[in-house]
Amino acid sequence: MRARRPHSRPHPDPAPAKPTEVACSLPEDQLAERRQALRAGLLCRLVEARDLDQGVALRFAPGDAAEVEAFVAFERGCCGFATYRVRAEPDALWLEITGPEGTGAFLRRMVAPAER
Repeated sequence: MRARRPHSRPHPDPAPAKPTEVACSLPEDQLAERRQALRAGLLCRLVEARDLDQGVALRFAPGDAAEVEAFVAFERGCCGFATYRVRAEPDALWLEITGPEGTGAFLRRMVAPAER
């Protein structure tokens, strides 16, 4: 009788590591357009911004949920270094964005009002 070889299962590939460089992958001209569109759109409805360790927390009205989710979906594609967390409260919608060292400063530049 032959010895049976144990059935081997392939090991799943580990999840790709998050980039550690705090940088957007959009070309500079597209990044500038994106920043301008955010300042004219979603960021106009920003109720409050708080600094976090290595990030920011942005408060919006609950009615902004669809636009916040669309923002997160887009940003995950070009700013993969960051972690995005949306938290709903009865009277507020919080978007927390964190990442490696330098993330907070990078994000504060993105949400700052346009220089005149």
